[in-house]
Amino acid sequence: MTEKTFEKKIESEDNDENNNNNNTVVIDVKELQSTKPEEKQARELNDNHKKKKKVNIFKQLTLPRVYIIAIIAYITQLALAYLYEFIYQGLAFLFLNVNTEIISENNTNQTSLEGDLQKNFFKMSLIIYICFIGPIIEEFIFRFCIFRPIQLLGKKIRKNSKFLGWAIIIFAFLISSSIFSFAHFNYSFDVLIIEINHFPGYFIFAIVLAAAYHYDGYLMEPILAHMLNNTIAIILIYFENVL
Repeated sequence: MTEKTFEKKIESEDNDENNNNNNTVVIDVKELQSTKPEEKQARELNDNHKKKKKVNIFKQLTLPRVYIIAIIAYITQLALAYLYEFIYQGLAFLFLNVNTEIISENNTNQTSLEGDLQKNFFKMSLIIYICFIGPIIEEFIFRFCIFRPIQLLGKKIRKNSKFLGWAIIIFAFLISSSIFSFAHFNYSFDVLIIEINHFPGYFIFAIVLAAAYHYDGYLMEPILAHMLNNTIAIILIYFENVL
């Protein structure tokens, strides 16, 4: 073998080796481990949750899902309220032999609302307050100021302890809904004791509103559901007392 032929052979071997190095694919084991379906799904959920948090309350009004969840929340609380009323009347009739129609009329909040509307001849400013301003104020206080801080604390603790975290979140539901319900009895224990049969109705409504807020993190969802509830109530009162 001549010297030139030997040099060409060495050059071709070097070129083959370089080509092999260029075609080599480096596989990162950590990258493969981090792309497991469970972790990928968790990352996507976290990303979606962060995106939802960044949506301000005015932009929430442009999201169709906000209106859908609000309507679902209203229908859910309405169905649960009728279910409670059916169970309550059935138990009262079977075990206490009580006329539930007489008891259900003694609702201070409802009576006061109807009295104000009739006294002011369904004044537009009062209707606007009941249907729009009131729900905004109540949802800001009970869901945003009371429910949300406890809920966020539960979510942080849930990363280390699922049981304790969920316990705190459930406590957020219970305490905020209880205070909301108590507010509709003028914060009076005397009134609450007399009209205790109405407490579950308000409590169920508050739980559903908190659940809507917890589901998406959009405050407009419980606000719109609350507005829808009050608006329909005003319409029913108007047809009952005026027409």
